[in-house]
Amino acid sequence: MVKLRETGFFNRQKDGRDKRSFSKTQKDAIYEEQQGLCAGEWCGHSSVDRRIVEYHHVEEWAEEGKTNIQNGIAVCPNCHAWIHYYANLEKQKMKDLADDEDEKTNKDTSYSNWLMGRR
Repeated sequence: MVKLRETGFFNRQKDGRDKRSFSKTQKDAIYEEQQGLCAGEWCGHSSVDRRIVEYHHVEEWAEEGKTNIQNGIAVCPNCHAWIHYYANLEKQKMKDLADDEDEKTNKDTSYSNWLMGRR
């Protein structure tokens, strides 16, 4: 199984792009490497049954994360939900910070323009 992780073992579509879903072989390799334990923090890394285990891309697939063994983890459904909740929360924080910076820049610019107009 480790050999699969070292080689990457990609799951490719016909057009060459990675598929979003992990293949059965990839899932088996990830599950076995984790010895049936959840990779999430919220459940205390408890054992997770193969019938309910979910597979998560560490680097998000939508953000060009690969569907391969190195980028996959096995998690229980609760931890998977928490992972996505906190990822979305973090994205929103970053967006809010960027919006705040844009507002500051716009305010500074408009203030600078106001000062220049008074001279």
